[in-house]
Amino acid sequence: MNLNQLRLNQPTLRFSVQTSFRLLYKMIKILEYIHSKQILHCDIKPDNFMISQDGDIILIDFGLSEYYQDFSCHQKLGFKGSLKFASPNQHLGKKSIPIDDIIPLFYIFYQNITGILPWDTISNPHEIYQLKIKFKSFSLFNHSLIPLSLALLFESSICNSKTVNYQLILDTLSKLFNSQSISLSPIFESNEYDEKIFPSLKDDNYKKDTLLENNIDKQEQYYSSQVTSPELSQNFFTNIKSTVSKINPFSFIMLRIK
Repeated sequence: MNLNQLRLNQPTLRFSVQTSFRLLYKMIKILEYIHSKQILHCDIKPDNFMISQDGDIILIDFGLSEYYQDFSCHQKLGFKGSLKFASPNQHLGKKSIPIDDIIPLFYIFYQNITGILPWDTISNPHEIYQLKIKFKSFSLFNHSLIPLSLALLFESSICNSKTVNYQLILDTLSKLFNSQSISLSPIFESNEYDEKIFPSLKDDNYKKDTLLENNIDKQEQYYSSQVTSPELSQNFFTNIKSTVSKINPFSFIMLRIK
């Protein structure tokens, strides 16, 4: 079961405030890790966060991922991602940078805590883009369940920055945990997730040696269709395969914070 399915199983179609904060914290930690490997996910959405058997979250589907170390941020490859959760830069077809993985986490957070997104009923990409531009100064600041410190963080340090200050985000969340007496685990409240009721992702269903290779194959097909230079494409996949071969495939998609 993925995070979106679990949220839709809730009577109110949303998670508790505490769970929403814990999920944001965990997702930031996961992205901090994969970004440290110079890899961007490029398709962050609740459907790509699976629930493990013990109630943890696991990021899956690296089919659109990019190795970003060797590429100019000025490149344009067209729209990439999911319309509802793509960052404004992705809407414009700009080359993805780490911040473009982080911004969708705040859309997910808002959806988790309110049950909706401001653009849920809209299908026009341009209209969705315009609402996302307004999101940083309107949606987050006008909801009683979202602390001002988090809204200010999103506006000043995330939307207006090209780099990600992971520690600032995590420190801000940690202070909120302390001030509101929120524990870091378990992630979900007892009435939100019950492994006896909800099916979950079992770790042993994945073959350790093929998981990342399958994802890279998907990305290679996509990237080959977008890039005209065979040399550039070959260089990209030589680099990314060299990087992922040095790390445990399980640790690449799963970061558990105890």
